[in-house]
Amino acid sequence: MNAEAIARGTVLLGPFYTRHEAARRANLPAPELAVRLGLIRLAGRFSVEEAYLAFQFDADGIRSDIAEAVERLTRRLDPCRTADWLVRPHPDLAGKAPLEWLRSGGRLETVLDLISKLDAEARPS
Repeated sequence: MNAEAIARGTVLLGPFYTRHEAARRANLPAPELAVRLGLIRLAGRFSVEEAYLAFQFDADGIRSDIAEAVERLTRRLDPCRTADWLVRPHPDLAGKAPLEWLRSGGRLETVLDLISKLDAEARPS
């Protein structure tokens, strides 16, 4: 992802899964997946069924590190902004995006601290 694309607006990093594909990857029934916390669900004008970003899953199912970050982010950001925040480079992560940071073995606590700073910045002084 280049800096020009990032500067233009919200970045959504695919591929994407349908609810049934995501449920299969998560080893959960589709109705349970649809209400599970900690997952980014994108719904709207382009699909009858919501879409799930593939980076939330690995060979073992739902990535717990991403789920924890998503659960905290969605307390203050909509699903698109949550997905965008996870793929944008951050100076406190050596210029890596939070998703890249976690994939490379970076500590989840570091990402959660950055999310806490978002919450602190949003509070009135």
